[in-house]
Amino acid sequence: MMKRNYVIILWVLLMMVTALACTQQEPPLQQPEAEGPVNDYEGIIRFHVIANSDSAEDQDLKLLVRNCVIVKLQNALQGAEDVAATRKYIEENTEEINSWAQSCVNAWGYDYKTETNLGIAAIPAKQYDDVYFPAGNYEALTITIGEGEGQNWWCVIFPPLCLVDCSEEPYSQLFEEEKGRLVLKSKLLEILGSETEQKAKKKANPEH
Repeated sequence: MMKRNYVIILWVLLMMVTALACTQQEPPLQQPEAEGPVNDYEGIIRFHVIANSDSAEDQDLKLLVRNCVIVKLQNALQGAEDVAATRKYIEENTEEINSWAQSCVNAWGYDYKTETNLGIAAIPAKQYDDVYFPAGNYEALTITIGEGEGQNWWCVIFPPLCLVDCSEEPYSQLFEEEKGRLVLKSKLLEILGSETEQKAKKKANPEH
C-alpha cells in the first residue's frame, strides 16, 4: 500500500514538473503594434519646408525651394477638388516632388540632400495670416533640406490657401482675389472648429 502511494505521489510530481517546463518554454504573447498618430484635423494638408540651418544662406535657400515647389504644385493640383484628391496626387508623386526640391538645391550650388514625405505630425500652435491653427496632429507634406535643423516655412495646400496667395498662374485665377481667400478661410475655420473661430474673431476685434 505504501509503495502504491509513493508511485502516485511520484506520478503527480512528474506531471507538475512537466507542466511547469511547458509553461516556461511557451513564447511570450506578441504585443499589438502601436498605431500611428491620429489626425486631429481631417480635411487640412499643410506644407512645410525645413531649412538645413538658421544661417542666412540656408534660410534663403529654403525660400527658393518653397517658390520652386509651390509653382509646380499649382499646376499639378488644378484638378484636385478635395483633400482626398490632393492626398492621392502627393502620395503617388512624392519622389517627383522631392526631385523638384533637390534640383532647386543643386541649381543654387548646394550639395544638401532633400527628403520629402507626407504624414501625420505633431505641430505647435501657429498663426497663418488671420487664421489660428491650434496645436495638434496635422497631415503635412514636409520637405527637409540637409540636416533639417533650421526654422521652417509653412502654409496650407488644402484648402489651397498658399496656392492662391502665390501670384503665379494658373491656380490663382480659379479664385476671385479676396473673395476667394475668404471662402477658403471660412472652410478652414469650419474644419478647425468653433474654438479656433472664436480666437480668430477675438484677434480681428480686440477688446479695448
